Amino acid sequence: MHPSLLIYRKCSLLYALLLCFLTISIAFGQQTASSNNSSGLTYSWEVNLKTSLPEPVFRLKNMNSQVLPATGWTIYFNSIKKAFLYGADTAT
Repeated sequence: MHPSLLIYRKCSLLYALLLCFLTISIAFGQQTASSNNSSGLTYSWEVNLKTSLPEPVFRLKNMNSQVLPATGWTIYFNSIKKAFLYGADTAT
């Protein structure tokens, strides 16, 4: 098997694991946020201007359920997502 295929398969597996972790985290965060207004990671669907496709954008919520502006963590999560979806050149 060609080495680039091995790298692709490993990256695909890591991306799948990351999506599972984020999905569980978001589901748990949404459940607790709706019940007691706790803080957590939330997401919204926004249209990417380059591809004209909707994509999830992750943001943090504070204790008052107010969506906070993008922080280092949310930019990091969004960069990882974009790197896997669109290639590393569009991750920043």
